[in-house]
Amino acid sequence: MISKILTFFRLSRSIVSELTNKEKMTLVINIIFSVFNTFLELASIITIVYLLLVISGQQIEESGIVSYINAFIDPDQLIISAALLMISVVVIKTIFQIIYSFNSEKISSQIMNRISMSLYNKFINYNYNEYLKENSARIIRILSQESVKIGTNLISPFISIINESLLLIFVSIFLFIYDPLLGVVVYLVSLLLIFYFSKLVTSRLQRLGKEVTENNTKRIKIINESFRSFDIIKMFNFQERFKQVYNEYADNISNSGFKSQFYAKLPKSIFELFIFLFLFALILILELTQNTELLISYLSILAVSVYKIIPSLNKTSSSLQSIQYFATPFIELTSYLKIKESKPKILKVSDFELIKYVGVSHLFDKENKILDNINFEINNGDYIGIYGHSGSGKSTLIKIICGLLKPSAGEVFMDNNSINYDSLHNYFSYVPQDPFIMDDNIITNITFNLTNKKIDLEKVKSILVKVGLYDKFKDKLYESLGDNGIKVSGGQRQRISIARALFFEKKVIILDESTSNLDPQTESKILQLLKKLNEELTIIMISHKMDSLINCNKKFKIINKNIEIT
Repeated sequence: MISKILTFFRLSRSIVSELTNKEKMTLVINIIFSVFNTFLELASIITIVYLLLVISGQQIEESGIVSYINAFIDPDQLIISAALLMISVVVIKTIFQIIYSFNSEKISSQIMNRISMSLYNKFINYNYNEYLKENSARIIRILSQESVKIGTNLISPFISIINESLLLIFVSIFLFIYDPLLGVVVYLVSLLLIFYFSKLVTSRLQRLGKEVTENNTKRIKIINESFRSFDIIKMFNFQERFKQVYNEYADNISNSGFKSQFYAKLPKSIFELFIFLFLFALILILELTQNTELLISYLSILAVSVYKIIPSLNKTSSSLQSIQYFATPFIELTSYLKIKESKPKILKVSDFELIKYVGVSHLFDKENKILDNINFEINNGDYIGIYGHSGSGKSTLIKIICGLLKPSAGEVFMDNNSINYDSLHNYFSYVPQDPFIMDDNIITNITFNLTNKKIDLEKVKSILVKVGLYDKFKDKLYESLGDNGIKVSGGQRQRISIARALFFEKKVIILDESTSNLDPQTESKILQLLKKLNEELTIIMISHKMDSLINCNKKFKIINKNIEIT
């Protein structure tokens, strides 16, 4: 039991450590309100017991539990006065509880929202080198599921445990004042029930939580892969293979989920059984010891107290289970929140004459060096072609060139002035083999203005003219391009990506095998567009087809981890 208590306090400390100072203060205020709420609960118990004693004809002046409120009761209208006192306290308690519950859930929601935004902020500012090592399904699960569950599965249960624990303590104190032995017994029985039940299910719940977490990641992965390979699945009739794998993960999640729900509902039945066994034992003891005169008062007090204790025990146990179930995702969330951000260094871009890379080397691991002490220059207005065999490091080189990837060693100079790699990306635009197209209109795809506020529409139109897309989209500026640009052709995707670079006035455009999937006619048109744009921009192009590099004034051949310049 002691180890369970220590585990809970360690987890509580971890939860509190993730809160801001403002959230901690809000939580402290909530605890103060919880104490007041508990006093109101206790007051309602006392007034109900008082009323029952009055109705049963007990000598209330001899009952110490009601002696404090006798002065406020009219002895000539005892029952009506006691009933009015009870209903007044219950109404006040109910109103306060509604306000308290609203604020508690609001606090939980606000903390959840802040943590969710913090997690996304961590992701969007993730170091690129670390991003390459990440599992996309895991990140999607954390951002879309676990960040939302933290409110309902962690913060709300944490607040509930504090509130219900206070209620159990004060009810026990109330019983202790009435009868010290009775108060101690009820309190100890409550603690034993909570922690013994918790001990029985803790390891099971943590295992179930881990199973759900792992299978959720796998399920998201198979959904992503199904979406990306939909045409292949159709062509090769792979539906049953993917369905079988998906069903396996879904079954695992379902099985773990229903078991956790079963454990969540089990305490109510268990606690009711033990409490009524306790009442039965008390009745037998009072009857056998011929203390029947205490029977009515004891049963009145215990009946009302049990009416509060059973739901409180159930909530406490369910909240503990929820926290234990969420332990694995919470560890993930806290570790992710500790990730060091790589905030972008935004510079005002100006023209340059020369970018010089000196002593650039890069290792993916200790035994896999992809580039070894290479030196090269990029002059303003260059049209550079990069080629080499598959796996030679072409894509790695251009990501280093544009500042996406920080090399293991090396320096970069712009017009003989050293420049930080974290600032280099401001000068470059990157066009991959399969350009990213949002499920939005062409204006948003070029400007990346997700709110569509303050868009220079004339600038967008002039760029569409420049890249040869205006006639195609002049009447469809606000129509969606479809999921992943399904409504546009490969050549149009490349032009949209180039238009994006022109809109943000980048000085260098890098194209990574951008024409390799295009038919010869479309590729020729893209190459003509690039040749024309080279009059105002520097262009770097990777291709395994030498014909695609015909317009280049420089060619970098990557061979033996180095560069041959021709």
